[in-house]
Amino acid sequence: MALTTQAFEIPGVLLSVEAGAAHTAFQFCLVSVDSAGEAALPAATGQAVDGVIQDGAADGYAENIMVTGVSKCVAGTGGVTRGDLIKAEITTGRGITVAANRSIVNTSDGGSATDPVIGSYVIGKALTTAAAGELFALLLTHAGLVQTTNA
Repeated sequence: MALTTQAFEIPGVLLSVEAGAAHTAFQFCLVSVDSAGEAALPAATGQAVDGVIQDGAADGYAENIMVTGVSKCVAGTGGVTRGDLIKAEITTGRGITVAANRSIVNTSDGGSATDPVIGSYVIGKALTTAAAGELFALLLTHAGLVQTTNA
């Protein structure tokens, strides 16, 4: 039996965390728990995230973040296709496709032997397809850093 084309959820572990800013417009977007213990949208390209906001809260109020399982997620720029590896879009927390390239390691070599590997934190895998702004089903795998052609 094939998976549905609609976004769906299979809840796993939920964390209740204080929103570090107003997240009322960010339900089903990706966030991390910052050093203050508050939920924060990604501020850097390729940044690690911890899960998906299930209920956007006002600043200072508790919100639930799904960290395991299958969650609905809002697709970011370019949309997503079933099977894509997913990372967080900077500032919006929407899920976007990772341009994974496992055949090369891009270090943006400027002549230094210590250039960092270019990569992004992969939070999971798209189980359904969605255009930008639509919901898709996201399998939360926390695959970690995956080398990419760009961050």
